[in-house]
Amino acid sequence: MKYKLIATDYDYTLANTPNLPTKKTIEVINRYRAKGGLFTVVTGRMTCGILNKLEGIETDLPISSYQGAVVYDRKKGKVVKDWNMSTVKALMLLDELSAKGYEYNTYINDELWLPREYKRTGAYCEANGINFHVSPNLRDYISSNGFSIPKMLIVLPEKEAKKREKYYSDKYKDIFTVTRSSPIYLEFTDISASKGNALRWIAENNGINADKIMAFGDSTNDISMIEHAGLGVAMGNAMDEVKAKADIIADNCENDGVAKIIEKYCL
Repeated sequence: MKYKLIATDYDYTLANTPNLPTKKTIEVINRYRAKGGLFTVVTGRMTCGILNKLEGIETDLPISSYQGAVVYDRKKGKVVKDWNMSTVKALMLLDELSAKGYEYNTYINDELWLPREYKRTGAYCEANGINFHVSPNLRDYISSNGFSIPKMLIVLPEKEAKKREKYYSDKYKDIFTVTRSSPIYLEFTDISASKGNALRWIAENNGINADKIMAFGDSTNDISMIEHAGLGVAMGNAMDEVKAKADIIADNCENDGVAKIIEKYCL
């Protein structure tokens, strides 16, 4: 089998959110696994927010969440690797986002924390199947407990998110990885964390070379793993920047694009 491992993003790649993966997609993945292929998911979601969406989908290797900041072993039921931002870095970023007046999410021990509820909070939590906590003194809470943070996220209008992605990528080029997980979500992780790095770690710890990997994605947070894989696949609905980095373009997510590529190249 040319591609021993398939890794895919979840939202708007494996599943047309808020819908779950289709029966066809699950059936094709299971056929691929029956032939000896390995399958995993690399997502920007919280760990709890992806585990509750994988019913009927087996992952042979650990999965990755939080834009690659966390690797979670479903079989062991625990985190096996992380590249969280330090408390110092988290507080620096929190101060920046607060000073700019952004609506932002932060994540502590796989829980969503906000300085205040904002208008998109309900929709975000519903899509992810999660709850949230509010703390007006979030900075003190993080500082006093010495929490390390897997990621922070701000919600912006689409054009502003794209502009801010470049701005913050330049400003924090040696401190944070800055990407978009959707047109309106701008996400920050530690510079050491990315989907590509998580995929590399998972593969290397299971003896799989990069040229044996097929990876799927749709947003700029997926570029690093698309570039790492032997066959990088952008969805038909992907951002233009992602398509430019991919080896091939799949059909749209809503048209079972992942399933069609697996059938063509692996089955």
